[in-house]
Amino acid sequence: MITDLLGKHVQTAERAEDWKDAIRMAAAPLLENGSIRASYIDAMIHNVEVNGPYIVIMPDVAMPHSRVEDGALKTDISILKLKDGVAFPQDNIVHLIIALSANDNDAHMQLLSDMVDIFMDEDKMNGLLHAECVEDIRRVLA
Repeated sequence: MITDLLGKHVQTAERAEDWKDAIRMAAAPLLENGSIRASYIDAMIHNVEVNGPYIVIMPDVAMPHSRVEDGALKTDISILKLKDGVAFPQDNIVHLIIALSANDNDAHMQLLSDMVDIFMDEDKMNGLLHAECVEDIRRVLA
């Protein structure tokens, strides 16, 4: 599943205004693609406001997502690499934001599992965190 999705929605930017802006930027391709409703982005932000930065799953990496009923229409992934990084609550600096949407709970769990495989690959993670352009990211994920 994930190999079909990775690399479709990849962006790079110098910086984001704040962590909320970073989530909006990362999720924008999913909204444009019809994979989520705007309410899904609001829910991702709200989740961090209520639960803290639980989406910062490892140093430099955040994986915003929410529940299907919050507006997920299709299973999809979008990747945003920020050169300067952005501070999430509790001073977690993040350079890589991977926004997920899944149209059912099984797909959601499969996406998370597939992403863990990538996170466990030290070469891929180093490549993603040091990527300077969209092509670099796509090359690492190929």
